[in-house]
Amino acid sequence: MKPLRLALLGFGTVGQWLAEALHTQRAWLQQEFGLVVTLSSVATAHHGLIYHGDGLDIPTLLDLVATRQPLTAHPKVSHWTNVLEGLQATGGDVLAEATGATLHNGEPGLSYIRTALARGMHVVTSSKGPLALAGLELLSLARIHGVQLRMESTVMSGTPVLSCDGYLGHPFANQIELLLISSCFQELWH
Repeated sequence: MKPLRLALLGFGTVGQWLAEALHTQRAWLQQEFGLVVTLSSVATAHHGLIYHGDGLDIPTLLDLVATRQPLTAHPKVSHWTNVLEGLQATGGDVLAEATGATLHNGEPGLSYIRTALARGMHVVTSSKGPLALAGLELLSLARIHGVQLRMESTVMSGTPVLSCDGYLGHPFANQIELLLISSCFQELWH
C-alpha cells in the first residue's frame, strides 16, 4: 500500500465534504490504487491546527463539527493555535487548501500555499484569491520544488468542474483528484 499524508486547511463545507469522501471511499482507494490516505492534520481559523501522526478519525471530526465542539476535543492530538506554525511543524505529502482567502490580499491561503510548496508538498486549492494575486509566483515555486499546484473550484452550489489541463503528475495526488471527481459525480447522480 502507498501511504499519503494529507493536510486539510479549511473545514467548512468543502473540507468536511472532502473528509467524508475520503472516509467513505477508503476501501475503493485501497482496492483500486493501493493507496492509504491518512488525514494527518485539519485546521480552521477558529480552532487552529490539530495533528495526529497516525491519522485523525474522520467520523470524530465530523461529529465534533456537527455538535459545535472545538476540533481540539479530538483525542490525542497535537494543537497549534497558529495554523501556519502548525503546518510548518507537521507538513504532509499533499495540502488540500480550502480556506476563505480573500481577493484583497489572498490570505490566509497564500501563506499556507507558499509554505506547503516550499516544504515540497503538492497543493490542491479552491481559493481564488491566492492564485489571482500570486499565481505565477506560486507556479514557479511549485516548479522549483518539484511539486504540483492545482487550483479548482466551482460556483453554482457545488457543480463539479473537470480540469482540461491534465492531472497533478504525482501518482498519489492523481488518485486523490480521481477520488474527488468520482465522488462528486456519485453525489450528483444518486
